[in-house]
Order: sequence, then structure tokens, then C-alpha cells
Amino acid sequence: MGRANSRDAFQFRQFERELRFECLRRISQTAFIVTVAFACNSKRVDLNAVDATAPVTSVAPNLLAESLWRDNQSYVYELELSSSAGLAGALPMAQYEMHGNLIIAARKVAVNSVQLAIHVAEPKFRTEKSDAQPMYDALAKELATPSLITLSDGAITEERIAKGTSTFAESILRYVGAIFQLRAATGHRGLEATERDATGVYHASYDTNAEGSELVRTKLRYDQLPVGGKGLAANGPTLSTNVRSSSATLKVSDGSLQSIELAESLGSPVSSSAAMSSSTSLKLTLERSSATVTVLPWDMLVRDSVATRPGHMIARATNTSQFDALRIGDYTFDKALAEMSDSAKRLATKQAKDAKSKGRPSPVDPSIEKRELTSDERAFTAMTALLRRDTANVDRAVQIINKKDVAAAQLMDALSSAGTPSAQQALLGVVENSKLDKSLRQRSAIALTRVANAAPVTVSAFTRLLHVQGFETAACYGLGTISRRLRESGDFAAADAIVGTLVKELKESKSEDWDVVVLRGIANSGSGNAFETVEPFLKEPSARLREAAVESIRLMQESKVDTVLQSVIANETDESVRIAALDACAMRPMTPILLQRVASAGLAGKSTRVRQRAIQVLATWAPQNPEATAALKSITALETNPNLLREAETAEKHLQK
Repeated sequence: MGRANSRDAFQFRQFERELRFECLRRISQTAFIVTVAFACNSKRVDLNAVDATAPVTSVAPNLLAESLWRDNQSYVYELELSSSAGLAGALPMAQYEMHGNLIIAARKVAVNSVQLAIHVAEPKFRTEKSDAQPMYDALAKELATPSLITLSDGAITEERIAKGTSTFAESILRYVGAIFQLRAATGHRGLEATERDATGVYHASYDTNAEGSELVRTKLRYDQLPVGGKGLAANGPTLSTNVRSSSATLKVSDGSLQSIELAESLGSPVSSSAAMSSSTSLKLTLERSSATVTVLPWDMLVRDSVATRPGHMIARATNTSQFDALRIGDYTFDKALAEMSDSAKRLATKQAKDAKSKGRPSPVDPSIEKRELTSDERAFTAMTALLRRDTANVDRAVQIINKKDVAAAQLMDALSSAGTPSAQQALLGVVENSKLDKSLRQRSAIALTRVANAAPVTVSAFTRLLHVQGFETAACYGLGTISRRLRESGDFAAADAIVGTLVKELKESKSEDWDVVVLRGIANSGSGNAFETVEPFLKEPSARLREAAVESIRLMQESKVDTVLQSVIANETDESVRIAALDACAMRPMTPILLQRVASAGLAGKSTRVRQRAIQVLATWAPQNPEATAALKSITALETNPNLLREAETAEKHLQK
């Protein structure tokens, strides 16, 4: 059929990068409402009386969160909170201060379990962005609705948020609730605990004085955050939230929590050279406690709320237009376009210089590069919001793209990020405009695959493009990506219909080239619905087809995928196929069957490349899995190849940091 060419491998890697970029972009757009961080000047505990030599692993915690709350008791705390977040090195995208009373009602629900109803009474917000004040006024009303947390063995075992709560309010309520976790031992340092907040699961360390009246909690690290939504809960891309600094001081007296002060700064990478940064200050002081006078309608609060999961938001989306106002700031369409054009010209100049130097990168001043990147990010974010706000801006963008302006590619990316029906229709118009260069039309098609929720007309267009010369590969990969996104947003029927289209293409294919392309489109979908159709390709005589088949199952959640991958690593004769299986393992949660096979490959793989990749996979798993760390140590102790030994030692040193 001649539909694939020598660029297929490059295009597939490009789509992997597009997936990663999109996941990071989605996190960066919401980081300031999901990652609510706390930062303030915390006091250190006097640890003179602490037994620093006590073996931490043998200490049983005797200070547990649930023990600090009395049944049918109400508590009133003075709450001071200020937060800011945005691109590191740039002006904050969101910044506010809040003051109010945190009201907590407690009830015992089991012998070692307590449930807390938490809300903020009459919170007052102050922000320097006057156009954002209405959003904070609405937020204040939402925070007055109680959320519920259940504490057992010192940690949160259940969170419940009122139905209809905005994402912004949910993130604050969940993070405030998370500060009441506590699992420590009097007179001991370094006792570790696993806790959860709105960002995800994290690991903390507790230092406690001899009386147990003052404690320091240090957040150590977060587990990897899954980016996939409803359809990719267990597998798929993950992101890291970095704990830059963290310290919390808790004071306990008369069996009650008297105060909390926290200091924390978090960061999340959004590209190779840019990151989101968040910091918040919080101070909580007990004003009074008393027996609950009015009986709370606990059953009604449970009925009218929704249970949450770590790292996943269950609320409806906050009004996009409110946050777009923050993104736009003082930008106009012309100002954002001018900065994007300057960025495109700088990139073209650099590429020309690199070409003259035969591929050797031109030297760049890091400080200048960072400043330019920050400016580029602000202009792009503002343009995206402007396109979303006014369809007239979409029309202007299309006119500029049709003129093949230097900023055409960036405008197509901004239309993709905007993702509105009019933005999707605009990108489709570029794709179907035969008067434009094919490269520009193909770029528009790729941009269209990155929209968060593809409209039916977009899906139909990509289905047609499967049989349009020059667009087949992009359409196939794009349909896979669109299917995954639709499944993440809960539209399983539309997602499955697309996978059905890809399965039909695979069954009817008469070319190995097209088989490979369709298998990679299925890989982008991550749908297990295609497993039965894909499985026979794992036994094809062609190593190229076997490799593509392995790639196609890497994001599927079915447990039998792990069995297939370990078998490929153990028995496959082609090195590239074994490497593909190891690559797939790196994208999946570690399981005993995968750990055993990858560790064996690292110790005694059939080639140096296989052993090296196995070591890298173990290093990927190790931060959250001590068993993988142990496997790395075994390789370090037994390895004689200097290059592989260096790889394993480097991974171990990274873990120690």
C-alpha cells in the first residue's frame, strides 16, 4: 500500500514526545489549582532529648492522628493561608492570601478511626489581580461547605468532597485536610510514614521530642503521579512532583492539636528547561474547642459528597474563563503574536546556524535562554486563552496561518491547546486546504491530535485521512491518541469506536508497512480492546512486526500484558524486540513477574544493550520500589562490564540523592 515510509520510526517517537508534552501541558495549566503547597517559617523542634540512635524500623508509632480528636467535639482554628504558583522564574499565574476560621467537627466511627467534617467560615481573600477577585469571592462560598476525611492509623483512609465543588475549592479542602495526618513516636527521629493529599501519595519523616508535644514532619518525596484519567488509571505516562523544601511543626497539648506551621515548596517539570513552581504559607492556631451543640447531619453529608483518590480530582472544572483572565493579563492578540513571531525567528536563526556548523549546536547563554523561554511560555499561554475567549481571534489566527507567517506553527499549537469547537474547526480547515504546503497541513493535523476532547467532526476527519495520501500515518497515530483522551474524559463509547476502526484497518491491511503504522496507532490508544487482534503479531516471522506488536500493548491495563512482556524478554531472539519489551516495562507499574524478569535481564541479559536497558528500567522503578533498588545493588556487586557497572552505580547514587 506504500503508506509507511522510512520516517515512521521518527514519527512514532515524535508522537511519544507529543503525548509527553500534552500531559505536561495539562498539568502545567492546572498546577496552581491542584498542587496547593504550603510555605512559611517553621520553628524547629528541640531534639536534645531524642534518642537519635534508636533503630527507627523497630519503633511502633504511639502518636496517631485519630487520637487527637474527641467524639462529638468541635474545634475552631484561626487559619492564615497565602499561596502563589506559576512558571519558575516568571510572574505568578495565581497569587492570593486568605484568612478565616477553620471549623472542624469530629466523630468516632470505629475504635481506631475518626471522621472529621471540615469547612472554612467566612474566608476573606486578597489578591493583587483585581480581575480575579470575583473568582475568589465564589471560592469563599464553596469553602463554607463541609468536606469529610476519615483518619485511621494516623493517615487518611477516605476523603469526601461535596458534589459540584470546583477543582480549585476541592484542592484547597483536600490539602488542608491532609495536614491533620500524623504517625509518629515520642522521642524518636526519622520515623517514616506514607500519606496522601490532593497531589498524590507521598512519604514523610517525623522527628518528635521526648514528651511528644512538638513534632517536625518533613515531606520527603511523592510517588509518580499518573497522568492518565479514567481509562489509564494504572498504566501510562507519569509525572514527578519534586519536593524542593518541606517542613511542618505540629504542637500537641492536653490531647489536642494546638497549632501547625508548615514550610513547603514544590515543583513540576513542564519541559526540559521549564517547570511549574508553587509555594504557600499556612498557619493554624487553635482558638477553642467544645462539645458539639448541634448534631451534624453526617448521613446527609456523606450522601451529598463523592469519594476521592490520591492524585485524581473528582470535581467539576473551575470556570475556565476566570483562569483565562489570569493567563491573559495585559496581553492582546497583537502583543502575544509579536512575541510568538520573535520566538519563531530566534528558533529559525538558531537552526540555520546549527545547519552551517554541520549539526553542532550553537553556544547559548543559559540565562538568556531561560529568560526567552519564560517569555515564550507566557505569550503562548496568553494566546491560548485569547483564542478560547473570542472566536474572532480564531479567525485572525487562521488568516495568519494561511499566509504562511513565521508564527504559523506556534499558532496551530495554540489552537490545539485552546481546544474549543471553533479552534478544532480552524485546524481542520488548514488540514483540508489543498492550496497550502503539505508540511503545514500535516503540522495542523498533528496539532489537532493534541486537543483534550476531540469533537465528532474531528474524529470523522481523521478517519477520512486514513486513506488520503500523505496523511495516513498522522491520521492513524492521531486516532489512537484521540481515543485515549476520550477514554480519559469518560467518553468510553467514542473511544472504543475509534479503536474498532483501527482494529478493522489492521485486519484488512495487506502491507507490513501499514501493519506497523496501525499497531503504533493502537499503542497510542492504550486500549485493551485490541489485545486479541494484536496478539498474533507477537509471533510473526518479521521482527519488525513483533517489535510493533510489543509497542502496541505497552499501555494496556490487562495483567496478561505483563506475562507477555516477561516472556518476550526471556525468549525473544531479536535484540530490538527485547529492548521494546523493556521499554514497555518502564511505562508500567512494577509487578513481581516483571521485576524478576527485568532483574534477570540486567544480571545476565543476552546482550550488553539488553542488560543496560534493564538497569535503566530498574532505576525507573527504584524510587517507589525497594525491591528494584535491591536488584540494582545486586547488579552493582556482580557486574564486571565497566560501562554497565557505571550505569548501575550512577542509578544508585541518584537514589541516594
